[in-house]
Amino acid sequence: MASGRKKQEKRKSGIATGMGATQVRTRSMVEGALLAGVTVVLALLGFYIPFLGLIIVFLWPVPIALIHMRHGLRTSVLTVVVAGLVLMTFVGPVQALVMALSFGLVGLAFGISFEKGYPASKTVILGAIALLLSFAVSLGISVIFFGFNLGQLEAQFREAFQGATEVYRRLGMSAEAIAQAKKFWDMVLATFRIIFPAAFIAAGLFNAFLNFEVSRLVLRRLGYTIAPLPPFEEWRIPRWTVAIYAAGLLATSLEKYHGQKWLSLMGTNVFVFMSLVFMVGGLSLAFHLISRYDLPKGLKGVAVVAIFLIAPLQQVAVLAGLADAIIDFRSLGEPEV
Repeated sequence: MASGRKKQEKRKSGIATGMGATQVRTRSMVEGALLAGVTVVLALLGFYIPFLGLIIVFLWPVPIALIHMRHGLRTSVLTVVVAGLVLMTFVGPVQALVMALSFGLVGLAFGISFEKGYPASKTVILGAIALLLSFAVSLGISVIFFGFNLGQLEAQFREAFQGATEVYRRLGMSAEAIAQAKKFWDMVLATFRIIFPAAFIAAGLFNAFLNFEVSRLVLRRLGYTIAPLPPFEEWRIPRWTVAIYAAGLLATSLEKYHGQKWLSLMGTNVFVFMSLVFMVGGLSLAFHLISRYDLPKGLKGVAVVAIFLIAPLQQVAVLAGLADAIIDFRSLGEPEV
């Protein structure tokens, strides 16, 4: 009798457990469908209303990250697939694939990072890798299916400049000034061809940073606590990056000795990218010193504008960031009163 009662209780417990699991699966499916719908709406708004797309693109990963945090990898992947299939009916299979990759990979990267409690810096880097991967695949799709190449993009820029030239002439700009502007524009395009990989990676990091901040704010409103990045004035560049910077500089400057064009090109991109990194480090140091010496906070805004508008100050910021990576000015003690 006792044995029969135990079996009956175990059977009831198993039924209850099964019912609970079924309810959980049903809830995950419903929430996944709802968030897939939200993702589709955001994607379509960004696709059909371009000026909204500049804002909505930073909201795209949020539903995928949220569903992953609530129900795990399987449900989040299915949500991306469902959203992509629904998008096919509106924008076609190729464009839907590109859009699904854009929000899917980043959303999964953020969702996994948030779930595992990774540091904010690691989360941003993983998000950047996901973004760059989605960019690369999207570019490959554009080349295969639409015959796109960077030469076409350059031709579009040149056409835009030709249109601007007509406006300059109507405004009374001299032929000599227009020729100088054209020379400068040609130099910009030539430089862009060389440093495209560095610009590509920098853009991925910047977009990942914005995606992270927007996702963190939205999820905080939904009751989730996501650790923020350290305050900007504490962003010191690690010392080991100096070796990478030096390697890029040497590979570029010693081309006449090693004679390898690909190595020089790679070195140029490393040098340019690390210069941007150290410029950010220099700006962070400026913010730190402004706070440390209790200077007017408005100087921080002045520093940002000045660095972006005055080329020599950009070099100063790079050198300051480089020196801070080596010496660590923040640890030199408090100023004497």
